[in-house]
Amino acid sequence: MSIEIKKIIIKNFKSIKNITLDIDDLTVMVGKNGSGKTNIIEAIDFNKNLFRFELIKYPFTKWWRYSNLVCNHNIEEPISFSFNFRVDGHKLLYEYNLIDNNGLPNFISEHIIIDNYVDILRKGSIAEVKHLDNAINKFLKTNFDNLKHLHINNKDEIFSKINQTQYITDISSNQSIISMTMFGSLSVVRGYAISYFNVNKNNRIEDVTNFNNFIAMASPIIKTEKNNSYSDLANFVFFSGLNTIFNNIIVVGPIDYKAIKNRVPVTGPSSIADDGTGLVRVLYRYFLKNRSLPELVESGINTFFPGWELNFEAMPDGTITLVVRSGDNYFYSPNLPLGFYKLLMILELIEQKPEILVIDEIENSLHEKMIEYIIDAITVRGIKTIISTHSPMVVDLVDLKNILIVKMVNNQTKVERITNPKQKSESLIKEGITPSESLLYGNIDQ
Repeated sequence: MSIEIKKIIIKNFKSIKNITLDIDDLTVMVGKNGSGKTNIIEAIDFNKNLFRFELIKYPFTKWWRYSNLVCNHNIEEPISFSFNFRVDGHKLLYEYNLIDNNGLPNFISEHIIIDNYVDILRKGSIAEVKHLDNAINKFLKTNFDNLKHLHINNKDEIFSKINQTQYITDISSNQSIISMTMFGSLSVVRGYAISYFNVNKNNRIEDVTNFNNFIAMASPIIKTEKNNSYSDLANFVFFSGLNTIFNNIIVVGPIDYKAIKNRVPVTGPSSIADDGTGLVRVLYRYFLKNRSLPELVESGINTFFPGWELNFEAMPDGTITLVVRSGDNYFYSPNLPLGFYKLLMILELIEQKPEILVIDEIENSLHEKMIEYIIDAITVRGIKTIISTHSPMVVDLVDLKNILIVKMVNNQTKVERITNPKQKSESLIKEGITPSESLLYGNIDQ
């Protein structure tokens, strides 16, 4: 299945009143200290926290409270996000507005549009499901005689469901509509699917068997992958598909080198935190299973630390530590350079093929050649990546079309791309000026 996040619109988040991010394969954010680069990164990270696979979510805890997240600390205003996706070539919109409810998210509204098929609008505790005119016209010409797997008895009933506005009521304000458990069945008709969903709105057992909660939804077929329970776009939206995308956003923040160098318990989360915690455990588990390191990690070590052999040592207290052998010498975690850890961490995260990889201040602890190696690895694997940097070196490594200029204007974060990047690049070459020099003096787009 091909999934792409194409655009993110952020409103009322910290210093961001309203910005639009076009998500290219590589975006390098540049700007002065305090311009809002980190706020953009935290806005993306917020969605990872909000849609974490947990029954009860407290997404504001990382930032202490909602007032620290909303623009101008105005707790009466909602935070708003809009995401444009392409799933197997089909356009999908998901957007929401939320405020705080004693530490829990309070979803004021949500909007989902499956292009050319269905429009789902949730306001408070009620969601309305409408099929679009062109979809209804298509259904008028469709033979619905084969309705196996659906709890529908005849063509008139299926068309009646699709032709009218259907409602989901009594939705918990603390739940996203895409986080609700929905059960149902589907029938394939002429290249699209009609799914019949049962809405389990508040995790009540009686909702599962109450057919009054069922809604009918039509959507295009998408590629079915092994072990996935969906075969159409509506199933993808409601059966954890969108949640999975948000959970597969990876953010690399400032690394806690003290924590990353400490011995770690063998048991624990099988993921790497944004500060690097968990890196050694993840590599250790991979090594136990495969008797080798991930290919990209191994290649990075051989390229920049030739002759180093990475291994692990178990301690009597149930912890493990990194050990590097170089010739007859052994080096334990406290003696290894910081750049070694950061290189391993980023390369391992690239191996995990995230939907978006976000790296805050990539230049910290890394040599120019290492950064170039990382950017090449990202490009080859087609990982959508957002990087923030203060380094002229990084700016000069990438194409001008990848640069996103972040500015603070009237206490609000603004973003802009370089117009005519190819023409500007040619002009700078003729003048003998590097892109970073042009940025420094504020005339990159003149």
